Amino acid sequence: NSSTYDSSLEWSGQCISVARISVGNLENPVNKAKRWDGAGFNAAADSVGVPVSSLQIPQQEGGGPASSPTAKYFWGPSVSWNTYLNCWVMLMAKAEGPSWKGSSIYISFNKNADLGTGDNAQQWSAPQLLVDKPGHTIWYPSLQPESSVANGTNKYSSLKLGQKARLFYKDNYKDRGDYISEYTLEFVK
Repeated sequence: NSSTYDSSLEWSGQCISVARISVGNLENPVNKAKRWDGAGFNAAADSVGVPVSSLQIPQQEGGGPASSPTAKYFWGPSVSWNTYLNCWVMLMAKAEGPSWKGSSIYISFNKNADLGTGDNAQQWSAPQLLVDKPGHTIWYPSLQPESSVANGTNKYSSLKLGQKARLFYKDNYKDRGDYISEYTLEFVK
């Protein structure tokens, strides 16, 4: 309803938030997750949670709600534990136009091993530009292990990675929409 629409209120919900669910509830997860409410994981899965503030784009920098065709916001996160850095790594796309259009991937870090303690799940670093492909629309970035004996030994997966990882994402370009991997990331301390 345009008469009651408040872009500032909508922006306050932008766009990446965190929820938790017990491993024991994964077989039957309906209504079992709890979202961050600003003080803890207390909000029901079907209610409004509070987004990670460091991952919000300020309104004065063009940030806005996902419902806006012109606002900028981060979305589509993937998270993995990095054994080399000893921290969590999050990749996210950045929308800058209608229909989630955006050409860039950003990276953020969280040094808290236990994201369930206090507000640890909210302590992500400010996003840093990782890849920009002007003219392309990039969705769903993720890191995957390289194919190597070391990865088999370390049991790396998209959830647990080491010093090197492959970057995958959906690249919507012209008439195509392919999942591709053009880059290998090597983390340096």
